[in-house]
Amino acid sequence: SPETADGPKLDFEISIENFNIVDGSALVNERKVHIDFSLRNISALLNYRGSRQVLESHLSFDGVFDRHAPGKPSIPYSLSADMDYTRATLMAHRITIRAGRTEVKLQGRINDLNKNIAGKLEYTGNVHTPFLNYFFTKERFEGNADIAGQLEFSKGYFFTRGKTASEAVDF
Repeated sequence: SPETADGPKLDFEISIENFNIVDGSALVNERKVHIDFSLRNISALLNYRGSRQVLESHLSFDGVFDRHAPGKPSIPYSLSADMDYTRATLMAHRITIRAGRTEVKLQGRINDLNKNIAGKLEYTGNVHTPFLNYFFTKERFEGNADIAGQLEFSKGYFFTRGKTASEAVDF
């Protein structure tokens, strides 16, 4: 890659057709949670700026979140993001998550990814309420709602505040 005012510019492009974690686990609130995680059509464009120690990235993929619980259906989704990573901090300029007709956009910062993770993200979107059927499997929802707000989190802490507006939600 050519030299820039930032010093040498390093460009990377990554493309992966399928990526799977099978019989995996994650720690959530110090409890082990079993997950299967599948990604398809992974595409990443990465630029590293050495003088500023910043990794700029554009990432997109289609995924399926498989949950290990009876009656809990898998959730297909897609993610597209423009982010910078520097010194254990992730600056999310734009993260768009889609599941069916639901779309949520996030923007903000996640600090100290190495030890004491903490973050604050603002969100906007439109939730097609049948998305709730993934979590409330005995109920049936219809309608959609606009959402906006913010969420904050750190180890042992999660807080969200926001607004939602809808002409009608049926259940």
